[in-house]
Amino acid sequence: MIIDDHEIRDNWGTKPEDYDKESVHYFIGLCAYRVYKEYQAVLSSDVDMSNFISHKDHLLIPSFMETPVPIGLIITEQRGKTFRQANWPFGKNRIPLPLFGEQQWRDIIEGLRPGGSFDKVHVLLIVLPVPVALLGDRGILVVQYGLNVNDVESFLNHPTNIIEFRKLFNLLKNWKTAVPGREIVILAGDSHMGAVTKFDFHGKYLFHQLIASPVSNKPAPIYGAIGVILSSAFDQLYGGYGFSNRKLTMRQNYGAVSISKKKITLQLRTNVKGPIYLLASSLVKSKSFTLRALKPNEKKNPTN
Repeated sequence: MIIDDHEIRDNWGTKPEDYDKESVHYFIGLCAYRVYKEYQAVLSSDVDMSNFISHKDHLLIPSFMETPVPIGLIITEQRGKTFRQANWPFGKNRIPLPLFGEQQWRDIIEGLRPGGSFDKVHVLLIVLPVPVALLGDRGILVVQYGLNVNDVESFLNHPTNIIEFRKLFNLLKNWKTAVPGREIVILAGDSHMGAVTKFDFHGKYLFHQLIASPVSNKPAPIYGAIGVILSSAFDQLYGGYGFSNRKLTMRQNYGAVSISKKKITLQLRTNVKGPIYLLASSLVKSKSFTLRALKPNEKKNPTN
């Protein structure tokens, strides 16, 4: 499980006081982080509780499963790094940079560089607590200030995080285009709606993002969906990057990833009768991901 802000406080790690070791915010955050390490992080790895702060939460796995074409997995986090950042750089408005933290950025850059640990990977899955983008540059500000939804401060394309947005998108673009046939899928949640987002660079396809949320909580209100649709139709991202939300559901939903010897399938499934969508890519031949509704027999047997 990835720690997110709601384990501590909304937008934890985005405020200067979160890094002030003398503040009550830091103290409460540290208590919550310890509980996370004791009861959740230990389910996936060994944690030395005498020095739990040094135990990083992100993971980079270049060979995720034994398949004909290597699959790589990167699990990122945006909250625990608050306690490991020794010298936090602030912008002119006291905005903390970077969102992922220095240690995590070093590991990601090292893994995705030419000749790095992900150099032989064909399909790269990247897990993030929040979407890299669901709204465009203008839409994200309308939602934050017009509708008073501050959760979007954690989105990678929020103006306060734009340096990291460019850094990550350029890094992924360079990794993908370095070898023909490579594919990337970003898996995210937290937005209280399900969506499949397609990203491009100057009109040329780059990768997909699958957002699955919420499983059991209340979905976002209908005006949230309207805002996402309008932003997708009329808005844009920074630096020549574009996006379109190809599919959207306001029902409770969840994502599922299944991998066989021949194919990797990523599904967005609703908890009630409703639309179900799928992304699939061959692990034998170099083919781009395709987006389509599942067939009736696939709905009964979703795994491959």
